[in-house]
Amino acid sequence: VNLNHAKNTVNFGLSRGAGSLSFAFSAWLTGILIQDFSVAVVPFAALATVVPQLFIIFTAKGGFDEMEKDTAAQNPGISLFSFFMGHPLFVVLILGIAALFAANNTINNFLIVIVNEAGGNYATLGALTFFLALVEFPAMLLDSRQKKRRSSFFLRISFLFFAIKIF
Repeated sequence: VNLNHAKNTVNFGLSRGAGSLSFAFSAWLTGILIQDFSVAVVPFAALATVVPQLFIIFTAKGGFDEMEKDTAAQNPGISLFSFFMGHPLFVVLILGIAALFAANNTINNFLIVIVNEAGGNYATLGALTFFLALVEFPAMLLDSRQKKRRSSFFLRISFLFFAIKIF
């Protein structure tokens, strides 16, 4: 958001798609490592992903402070309650998204149990997670190409397919 305020163009779809691909490969590799060694590799896998993120955050920090000051000076803002009262449909949207993600996270938290019951293992879980993350990549890539006037249509379609994925 701050980069957009600084007159830089941020391709959200490409950025989010790259994140999905990174997650997909990390899940796949972590599943294989856990299966070959043990769950003791999880902290090391987490460290291997956090260290590069911290490096990027601390090296990209330059200029963000000035952007935040300029943004705060231009837009004093309103309270969260006032915003919600002025945008009741947005509140309904947020609650719907929260319900979808609550169901999705419940399944993700117990996915290893489901995979084990189906005869799989941690490597299978990694491959399944890889596939699920990879499936969303084309949609992320196409996000920046779709027209803003059709965004509500695509949001409805994404909710439908998200619910189908959960079921």
